[in-house]
Amino acid sequence: MRARKLFAGIAMFMIILTAFPAMESQEDTSIGVQVLIDFGDGDVNWGHYIILSDNRTAIKATVEACENRGLELETEWFSFGVFVNGIGGLRSPDDWSWWWSLWVWNVESGEWEASMEGASDLILNQYDIIAWSPSSSKPIATPEARYPWGQFQRDARNTGGNEEQISLIGPSNSVKWIYDTNTIEMPSSPVGIDGRIIVNNWGGTYCLSEEGELLWNNADVVGSFTPAIGSGKVLVGGKDGFLYCVNITNGEQKWETQITEHPGISGVTSPPTIARGKVYVGAFNFSGGPGSLYCLDEATGSVLWESITSSSVYFSSPGVSGDRVFVGTMGLYDSSTLKWSEPYGIYCFDTKNGDLLWYFSVDGSVGSSPTITDGKVLFTSRDGYLYCLDEISGEMIWKKNIGVSVSSPAVYDGSIYVGSGDMGRTGQFYRLDMNGEIEWQFTPNGAVQSSPAIVGGVVYFTTNVRNGTLYCLRRDNNDVIWQYQPWPEGYIISSPIVLNEYFYITSDNGRLYCFDGLVHEFEYVRKHVTRTIYCGVDVGFPHNYEKHIIRIVGMNTTAVSIVIDSWEEGVDVSYDEPQLVDTDGDGKNDLGIMLNDVNLTSQKVSITLYPYTEPEDVGINMVVVSILALFMVGLVIMVVIILVARRVSKKTGAPESGKKKKKDSS
Repeated sequence: MRARKLFAGIAMFMIILTAFPAMESQEDTSIGVQVLIDFGDGDVNWGHYIILSDNRTAIKATVEACENRGLELETEWFSFGVFVNGIGGLRSPDDWSWWWSLWVWNVESGEWEASMEGASDLILNQYDIIAWSPSSSKPIATPEARYPWGQFQRDARNTGGNEEQISLIGPSNSVKWIYDTNTIEMPSSPVGIDGRIIVNNWGGTYCLSEEGELLWNNADVVGSFTPAIGSGKVLVGGKDGFLYCVNITNGEQKWETQITEHPGISGVTSPPTIARGKVYVGAFNFSGGPGSLYCLDEATGSVLWESITSSSVYFSSPGVSGDRVFVGTMGLYDSSTLKWSEPYGIYCFDTKNGDLLWYFSVDGSVGSSPTITDGKVLFTSRDGYLYCLDEISGEMIWKKNIGVSVSSPAVYDGSIYVGSGDMGRTGQFYRLDMNGEIEWQFTPNGAVQSSPAIVGGVVYFTTNVRNGTLYCLRRDNNDVIWQYQPWPEGYIISSPIVLNEYFYITSDNGRLYCFDGLVHEFEYVRKHVTRTIYCGVDVGFPHNYEKHIIRIVGMNTTAVSIVIDSWEEGVDVSYDEPQLVDTDGDGKNDLGIMLNDVNLTSQKVSITLYPYTEPEDVGINMVVVSILALFMVGLVIMVVIILVARRVSKKTGAPESGKKKKKDSS
């Protein structure tokens, strides 16, 4: 019996031992990976946390990612394995100018590397990250910088929005830093990728870090219109009529190509568009003749084709969708009157050879960049209309009167966002549905000639008036979340961009502004807190179980005016003179505000907040403290007297005590 029990125990032990490897093997069969689809035109799509079990191949992960993201995947199997023909409707062309290539993220080097194995042969491990992109260009998105804003309106279709990126509803306009180029006029919109922000003006081309540190400045590449970021490079339209390519790491020039022989004082005014290894850029003719659209090789700058347009391309950044490229024309320029004349319109060319596919004429200059979405082409004109055309035929689907406009439409979640107005005058901002019906409109402080940026639940745009202002509105209605007016005042025609958790604008005052988009709170309930903020910034802080807002509404060399939202009046706080405020309306001051420093050049204001106790409360506390102090002093005196008395008693009474003890002993 004992032997049988021993045998059963050994058998059970063996079963348990064999079970552990099986369980471990079962756990090892499930891994998590990530898949990036980079369309090679600024549009990226991440498939996060794809779970693979028995089949761990890259093609299996790609199938899962496309299904999760709602992207069509076209594949073809051969004896050597699988070939990916198309993703998300973008198909490899018949001329083999590019094809979908597989990349693997190298964690150690922090770079994408071309896969040495096919998608059906590459076995993935836990936490691997792979990417697909056109073969002519390495993916520009990385695991560290997932959503780049590398060209005008973010991608080659000029959508101006990013449904993948998350933005807080109601972020603050808290300025993280300001960089002063010391050169006025900055119509260029910033662009950014992987922790680098690029902007250019008459002082050259600048590259800054996310912390506002100048990484490099190429003073020889001068231009004032939005650059574009390619694979390891920056493309800048020069004032001299050349398109320049510089290294994104150090700003050194790689190549240059002449775009216009008649640059005038502006040069290349069409922001370049990068799509699948090609660069598209329009030519402005200062002499008044026709313009053209160029297609260049991104790597070398060599001209692949040039197509003549009946008039100059000015402002309009080419839009690319599939094998079609679209661009607007501003008209024939008269340098003596500084005016434009017809013809005006929008062109559609074949990306492969530059052949004209269709042309649509309008009655006003087209400075707008065409936005392509769901088979439609959207653009504005100075004739007062927002147009919607069929992408294939060029026929008009509808038009809507929104007023004079050069603003490029942005599209997001089935809605169109666009501004209108003439420089220095009144303007409007609209949200429309895809049928051209106005859903809401908003009246800012001037003309909206910039293009909107949309992320999450908010939309950003600027006004081109002397006191140019950045607005942040709720996307579902026209409620103003906040607005920010840079100082010194300046016109703003550049468009805001959103990159990671930051967003950026430039102003004609020559400054680049970085906003961190988060509400900064003052924690001062139990201690004094000093913080440096910027003029015009709303800063939230908790006080008396409520959240108030300090708004810096103006400043000079002696004081700064602070308005508290829950309080009816403002207060001018001077240097080293604390001002007391009653924020809760109980008739007693409960908040102290002190101005420590004002830096007019950098627009910084340093203030200290601290809780304040009324004098009567202080008086009561002082009485209590005084009583306690007197008590302690009295107690100390009594202790000293007792100790002295005992010491004296010992010295004078010792002999008598001895006699008494002797008598008792006898």
